Amino acid sequence: MSALDDLEAAIAAEHRSLRACHNPDCRDTHLDQVLDYEAAKNTLTQPNPDPEDKRRALAILYTARTATGGTP
Repeated sequence: MSALDDLEAAIAAEHRSLRACHNPDCRDTHLDQVLDYEAAKNTLTQPNPDPEDKRRALAILYTARTATGGTP
């Protein structure tokens, strides 16, 4: 899978977890993950992202791939 596919899969998984979760603190965590994954996806689709933003996006991608059972 491509990086963007992996981020989409992670976003979908977090949305499923968010819908299933009834604990407000847990819901906040899932929502934060969704926002981080979406920000990383947006950064990685830019033609020349800032190097620090790209580094952060790649770190988030690693987390997304690990969370969805993919290969980091």
